[in-house]
Amino acid sequence: MKKTLFTFLLLFAATAMNAQGIVKGDMDGDGEVTITDVTSAVDVILGKAPKQLVKPYNVDNTLIVGTWRAPDGTSFTLNEDGSIEDYPDAATYKLRYYLGTLTMYNALGKTVKVMGVVEVEKRHLLLLDYATGAVAYYYYDRSGSIDGRDYVDLGLPSGTLWATCNVGAEKPEDYGDYFAWGETEGYNSGKTTFGWNNYKWCNGSDKTLTKYCTVSNYGNNGFTDNLKELETEDDAAYVNWGADWRIPSQEQIAELINSSYTTTEWTTQNGVNGWKITSKTNGNSIFLPAAGNCGSSSLTNEGSYGYYWSRALFTSRPSVVYGLYFYSSSISTDRPNRCIGSSVRPVRLAPPAEVTAVDLGLPSGTLWANMNVGASSPEDHGDYFAWGETKPYDENGKAYFDWDTYKWCNGTDDTMTKYCNNSSYGNDGFTDDKTELDPEDDAAYVNWGPAWRMPSEEQLEELVNSNYTTTEWTTQNGVKGRLITSKSNGNSIFLPATGYSRYGYFYGGGLGAFWSRTLYESYQYNAWALISNSSRFGTDSGYRFLGFTVRPVCLPEISLEVSSSSLSFASLGGSNQVSINCNGSWTASSSESWCAVSPASGTGDGSLTITVSENTSTDSRSATVTVTADALTRTITVTQDGKAADNTPAGVTAVDLGLPSGTLWANMNVGASSPEDYGDYFAWGETIPYAENGKTTFDWSNYKWCKGTNTTMTKYCTNSDYGYEGFTDNKKELDPEDDAAYVNWGPAWRMPSIDQYSELINSNYTTTEWTTQNGVNGWLITSNSNGNSVFLPAAGARPGNFLFDADSGGDYWSRTLNEDSPDYSRGLFLNSRVYTDSGFRYYGFTVRPVRRLPE
Repeated sequence: MKKTLFTFLLLFAATAMNAQGIVKGDMDGDGEVTITDVTSAVDVILGKAPKQLVKPYNVDNTLIVGTWRAPDGTSFTLNEDGSIEDYPDAATYKLRYYLGTLTMYNALGKTVKVMGVVEVEKRHLLLLDYATGAVAYYYYDRSGSIDGRDYVDLGLPSGTLWATCNVGAEKPEDYGDYFAWGETEGYNSGKTTFGWNNYKWCNGSDKTLTKYCTVSNYGNNGFTDNLKELETEDDAAYVNWGADWRIPSQEQIAELINSSYTTTEWTTQNGVNGWKITSKTNGNSIFLPAAGNCGSSSLTNEGSYGYYWSRALFTSRPSVVYGLYFYSSSISTDRPNRCIGSSVRPVRLAPPAEVTAVDLGLPSGTLWANMNVGASSPEDHGDYFAWGETKPYDENGKAYFDWDTYKWCNGTDDTMTKYCNNSSYGNDGFTDDKTELDPEDDAAYVNWGPAWRMPSEEQLEELVNSNYTTTEWTTQNGVKGRLITSKSNGNSIFLPATGYSRYGYFYGGGLGAFWSRTLYESYQYNAWALISNSSRFGTDSGYRFLGFTVRPVCLPEISLEVSSSSLSFASLGGSNQVSINCNGSWTASSSESWCAVSPASGTGDGSLTITVSENTSTDSRSATVTVTADALTRTITVTQDGKAADNTPAGVTAVDLGLPSGTLWANMNVGASSPEDYGDYFAWGETIPYAENGKTTFDWSNYKWCKGTNTTMTKYCTNSDYGYEGFTDNKKELDPEDDAAYVNWGPAWRMPSIDQYSELINSNYTTTEWTTQNGVNGWLITSNSNGNSVFLPAAGARPGNFLFDADSGGDYWSRTLNEDSPDYSRGLFLNSRVYTDSGFRYYGFTVRPVRRLPE
C-alpha cells in the first residue's frame, strides 16, 4: 500500500505543476488538491471510507461519451447507448454520477470493473480502480470523419484537428493536388504551369499583386488591400472540401511541429517518403508525404521534399507566404513564392474542445454555446468583430473599428454595399434586400463551422424572455457578467461583461455587447445586438462597424433542401449531381437498384451523385431517391427513357477494321444514302441537321448551347471564362441526347470519340489514301489486318449559310470537347492530309457514326 500512496503523491505533485491548471485528484471538488483529498483517496483505497467520498465534478453521461485514449496509445469508446468498444472484457457500462462510479459489465451483465471517476473535463478523464488503487489518465480523442474525409486529434493546445490526407488525395501517402497560393484549381484539374505569368492574383510579376498585398511596392500600380489571410473563396481546402475545412494558419503549422506537443520522424509509409508527426499527449499521428512541388511546368522533388501552404501572408514581403517545408533531415516553416504549386493539408474547422452546446429548454429548441468565439472559457471575452466581418480585431489590418475600415460600406453610414433594402442607406442607391447575414459573413459559422450561427434577433428575444429564463448580474471566476438560467431545466450560461471597441478605443464599463445576425431595418447602418450590464438585459441596435463579441447558437432544428426535385436520363445511363443543403446529418436511398446514390449518408451541405445503369427495355422507367434528415424528407423523381428503336437506315453496315479497341465504323454518314453521299451537317451537340426546323445558318447567334457568343456557353463548359456568367459543368463528352448519331440512328450508334478517330488513322492499324470513289473525292481508310475499308467523302463544312470546301476537304465531328478552349470541339479533318484538330462548335460538320462497344 505504500507504493500506492507514493503513486498518488507523485500524481498530485505533477498535477500541481500542470500548465493547463487541470486539477486531478480533487476529491471534494473545491478546485484544489489538499491533504484532505489525499487522505480521502487513500481511505477509499484501503476500504476505510465509503466510495461516496469520490465526488465527481459535474459528471454526467454527456461528458463521458466518446473515445478516450491513454498516453500509451490504448483507447476505449463509451457510446451513448451504454455500450463499450475496445475495453477488455467489457460490453456495457453505467455511470452512477451521484456515487462517482463507472461500472463496466461483460456481455452477460456481470460486473468486470468498478472505477471512481475522480475527475472528468471536456478533454481529460481520471479513473481510480477500487480493486488495485491504480489511477489511469485518459485524453478525449475527437478524431473522426466528415463527408468521408478523416481527421485526427493530436491533442494540441489549440484543439486543431488535422486531416489525414492532402486535398486531391485518397489516402495519406497520396501526393494529392498542387495549388498556387490563393488559387482553388490545381495541377490535377488543368493548371499545368505555375509562374508569375499565369498567377491569378498578379499582373504578370511579383511586383504587380492584385490581391493580398500589404506593401505598395509589390502591388499593381501601388495597390494594397491589407488582407493578411486567405478569404474562404480563395482557400483550396474550403472550396474543394467544403465549409468545414481550411488551409491551416501560420500558428497552426508552428504548433504542429512544436516539440513540446509532437515528435517528428522522417520515415517511409507504404513505400512513400515523408514525415510522421505524433502527438505527445495521445499517441495519434498524421503522415505528410514528400510530395515535392510544381514550379513552371513540371513536378519536382517528389519523394525528397515537401511544401505545404499556410493561409497566412508574409506581410513585409507579400510576394511570399508562410508554409511548411521539409526534407529528410529537417522540418520547419518557410516562405515560398505564392505562384508555385504546393500541397494543401486541411485542418478541420471546429470550436475549441471546451465548447459545449447548452440546452436552456427554450421553446425554439435553440442551444447556446457556453463561451464566445475566440474564447477559451465561459469567462473569457473572446474576439471582437464588426457586424458581417469574420476576421476579428488586429487580423488583416483591423486595428480599429470605424466606417472607413468597415467591410460592407464605402466609408460612410449611407454607402452600404451589402445588407441593405433601403436605397437611402445604399452606396449609389444600392439595395439587395438581405436582412440576415449569409453564412460566409457569419463569424460563428466561419470560425466554428456549419453547426454554429450567430443568433437571430428572435433568438436573442427568447433568451431574455422572463417566461423562460432568470438572469443575475454576478461575478464568475473573478469576471463580471450575467448568468442566464433556464426556468425549465436549471441549465445556465454566463455572458461576461466584454465591453466593445470603437475608433481604436476599448470601452468596458461593466457592459456586455453581443451581435445577432439580424439587420436593424429601420436604420440599416445598425444591426441587432444583446446588451447586458448590472441594470439592463435586453436587445438593442448598434452601428455595424462597432467591435462586439459573438456568442454562437446551434441551429435549433434540422433544415434540409435539395437543388432538384426531378432528373431525367437517356436510356444509355449516366450520372448527375444535386446539392444538399442541410445543417445536420442526412441519409440517401433509392427505390430501385438501377438507380444508385452516392454517398449514402453525410453531414452538412454536400452533393449527391445519382447514377443510372443502361435501360435495355423499350419502356421508360422511374425511381424515387429519398433524402432524410431527422424528421424531414425530400424526394427526387428519377426517370429514364426506354431504349430507342433501332433506326439504322437501310444500306448502313458496321465495318470491322480489326482495330485494337474493337470499334466498328459505319460505312456512311448520318443523313447519307450511300458511302459517297455527303449526308447531313450538324452543329456540335445539336441533333437537327441543316435545313430542318429552320437551321439554315450556322452561327453563335443560333447555336443551341450558348447565349449568342463563344464566351456564353450554357452546356459542355470546363472553363468559366467561356461560360455564361461563369458557368461550368465540366462535361467533356456529349450526352446521348445531344449525340446526332444516337438520336438519328438509335442506341447502337454514337459519334466517335477523339481517341477513336486517332486510332482510325494510326498507321500501325490502317493505311490512308486520297482517292475518288464513284466520282466523289475523299479518303479511303483500309485495315492493315483484314483489308476492310471505309470511305470518308470530302463533304466540306458549313460556317454561316454556305457550303465551304466541298470536294476538296471535309470536317467530321467527334463527341469530345476541347477542354482548354471549350468554344471548340475535336474532330477529324480532311484535305491534302487527314488529321485530328478542333473547330468552333457552331460550325456545321458531318457525322460518321461508330457502333457502341459492348459493356
